[in-house]
Amino acid sequence: MIPTLRILTAKSKLGFGKWKDYTVQELIDLRREIVLVSAYYKLTSINYVEEVLIKLKITEEYRIEKPSE
Repeated sequence: MIPTLRILTAKSKLGFGKWKDYTVQELIDLRREIVLVSAYYKLTSINYVEEVLIKLKITEEYRIEKPSE
């Protein structure tokens, strides 16, 4: 099965784990950016739009290539 890439915006709900009912923006507002950064690096199926990547301080040099991109 080919993994499906989810590209999350600020209004997207995380959808898994302890924070599954929170949107990306709510986690940023709660200063829980580490949850989002961790998901970015650990899960090949999670990516963010450019605006969110900038808010999380994931610059071009630290971005990783995801399958299905």
